[in-house]
Amino acid sequence: MEKDLKNKLLKHIKDKTGYLEELKMGNTFLKAGWDVQHSNYYLDRDEEKGREIDISARKSIVFKNSSKEEYRLGLRLVCEVKKSVENHWIIFSTKKSHYEEGWLGFALYYKYGIENDLEDKIKMGVDRSSSIDEFSRIGITYCEAFNDHSQIFKALTSATKASEYFLMIREKNYLVNALCPKTIEFIEPTVIFKGLMYEAYFNEKNKLELNEINHIPVLFNYISPNYNRSNYLIDVVTTKELPKLLASKEKWINAIKKIMQE
Repeated sequence: MEKDLKNKLLKHIKDKTGYLEELKMGNTFLKAGWDVQHSNYYLDRDEEKGREIDISARKSIVFKNSSKEEYRLGLRLVCEVKKSVENHWIIFSTKKSHYEEGWLGFALYYKYGIENDLEDKIKMGVDRSSSIDEFSRIGITYCEAFNDHSQIFKALTSATKASEYFLMIREKNYLVNALCPKTIEFIEPTVIFKGLMYEAYFNEKNKLELNEINHIPVLFNYISPNYNRSNYLIDVVTTKELPKLLASKEKWINAIKKIMQE
């Protein structure tokens, strides 16, 4: 390949596509011990179309409890990856209410063979996600600075619909369920952003604050006759913060494992 052509191709790949960020984030998941799938297809029920989600990453643990019963515990992060050099993301936040502190309305998960009392113990013993307990504020709306056509809503919607699709497929896969031990797996929509992100809110003196951030849970409300749920809590995280997020997710999973082993 001629050097000039190669340089032109490399510049086009770096400047005009988001594939490099998807590959980099996939490597971040792999380094942390997650199983990774790129460019998975899912069904958008609203438009009855097949669409593509950037990354589906899964962490799975098989273990036995004190009674020697075998369990499988899993967490799948369904990720949309976005990049913007000039158009910074702004997340408007509010103080977390009592409603957002627990499981109510948010957790996507499927179970097979899990007793109701064990499910209740898990709900009582841990937060809905590893993220919600770390924040006193959550995102409620958003905009993309210097851009009239924000990609944030699309990213949140894609991650949500893909998560719902993977949940539906897993629940209907009776053969896999029959071959697996007792299982509970959580599925969380996630948005990963390459760029600068800011949080905006009014402080106690009613003065507007604007601070750079790398991670915030966003409350996403989506109502459609084709989906049963209407509210989700989605981690929005920058690429450089992703390793820290994965570490906190693993800590959360291990806390659930401890409960299940008792």
